[in-house]
Amino acid sequence: MPSKQNLSSMKMKRSTILHYWNNGYRSPATIENRPRSGRPRNITANDSIALGQLIRRNNETASKELAQQLLDSRGLAVSRWTVQRELKRLGYKSTLLYITPILTHEQRVARAQWAIKHQTTIGGEQYSQMKPANNCFEIPYVDGLKIQKLKSREFHRVDRRLWCGVTSASRV
Repeated sequence: MPSKQNLSSMKMKRSTILHYWNNGYRSPATIENRPRSGRPRNITANDSIALGQLIRRNNETASKELAQQLLDSRGLAVSRWTVQRELKRLGYKSTLLYITPILTHEQRVARAQWAIKHQTTIGGEQYSQMKPANNCFEIPYVDGLKIQKLKSREFHRVDRRLWCGVTSASRV
């Protein structure tokens, strides 16, 4: 009778529990997983904390540079892919950083002349091919990258929980 009460408290079938116990997956006293001998992770908990501190100091660091910093500071030789997996485990997301170039006076004048040249009149109203969208002006593609200039700032701000694997500067 006590074994039946024990099985009902575990909320599992008797055959399932016996299968796990007989095959050594679980410890006999509880239904917890027994520790197994598997391959340990390259990055330990302390290394993971150090990696989180590195990325919080500079979230624009590439994963290759982070791997080099771990090697220099902690003597931990890991690949950039291991660093990326660990950052993903920590809740970070990889993104590309688009930088809007700071324009000189001559470039701003040339851009304004281009905008005036490409304005057309439709039904008596001035219509510009540059349409404001989402609080920014879309400028034509340059070298395959879409450049955006925010009204309030010169650069896009990167979210605190993002790290950048590639930094790409564009020319106008």
